[in-house]
Amino acid sequence: MAVVEAEDTIELLRESVRGTLRRQWPVDQAAGLQRDPTALRDAWQVAASQGWAALGSRQTAAWAVIVEETGRAACPLPLRDGAAVAAALGPGAGPATAVLEQVAAGTAAVAVAMGTRGGERAGGAVRSSALLDGQVRLQGNVRFVEGAGVITHLLLATDGEAPLALVESAAPGVTTVITPALAGPLMEVRFDDAAGTPLQVPASVVGDMQALLRLGCIARALGAAGRSFELAVDHARNRQQFGSPIGRFQAVQHRLSDGAIALDASRLLLRRAASARDSGEERWRECADAACAYAAPALRRVARDAQHVLAGVGYMEEHEAPRHFRRVFADTVRFGGAAAARARLGAASLDAAAMTAGLSSPGAIG
Repeated sequence: MAVVEAEDTIELLRESVRGTLRRQWPVDQAAGLQRDPTALRDAWQVAASQGWAALGSRQTAAWAVIVEETGRAACPLPLRDGAAVAAALGPGAGPATAVLEQVAAGTAAVAVAMGTRGGERAGGAVRSSALLDGQVRLQGNVRFVEGAGVITHLLLATDGEAPLALVESAAPGVTTVITPALAGPLMEVRFDDAAGTPLQVPASVVGDMQALLRLGCIARALGAAGRSFELAVDHARNRQQFGSPIGRFQAVQHRLSDGAIALDASRLLLRRAASARDSGEERWRECADAACAYAAPALRRVARDAQHVLAGVGYMEEHEAPRHFRRVFADTVRFGGAAAARARLGAASLDAAAMTAGLSSPGAIG
């Protein structure tokens, strides 16, 4: 019964988030709103007032639903990083914990920048050194950072004095450059002797953050792919060809049937991974990798098949379909994509087999 109640709660949350985004970020205005910093900041205030911005570290299932719905609405709010931020800035993070209160109030927004530590070869790296007066000096650069126009703080993975550092995006020595990207603008952030607050967290926390970022990308891609699928189904019902709706043709039916199966399976795997973390399962990261390994290629197929069903309509920038297509293909390759997830699953399986046999662990891939 508890499981059913939990499912009901999740679906009620989904309806609430979808309704709020429909009012705050109408799909027919999304392209223009994305280029308007004021609209982004206003949307962030609404997100904070709804409690989306500062979910606790054990509210992963709720966070995943919210991120999925932002993907469906093509809304670029920096909510993908929310669970990773909560994991790092929770109890034990010292003064940096106060930033979570600002995030909850809508006066701050935090983006996570892992650089190459996140599995992206061109992601850049930052070195922390010279611990003085509770601060570290930061040198280097990170790429592919989200939240342009909204974020006030950056949570960095660093090499050197501390595994993580928190720094204000407008601090002296911090330079932000907007860079074009497939699904919308990203940022390259450069640090030239900038001061940051060190976070001495265990390696397990950094690993959890990496897994949560990957899961967030899959959640957002799932929302975008799901919306593409809805558009394709609606088009198949209404588009007439040879005197009947194209949805009556078996080739179209097969594509849509495969899409429905892929979306359901991806959502179930995502929910399983989120629930595993919320319930404290030790190997929840393997559930997250399983979700990434399956969903990344599956969601790309859904988006591609939706484009085929939509035909020329799906290529018109006045239509919402191209935005969802780009989001799916951008998010499913972030942080190493499915290939890296399969490698981690393989390493975990070898570790488990070695432990069962009483041998020393061969070591997992990070």
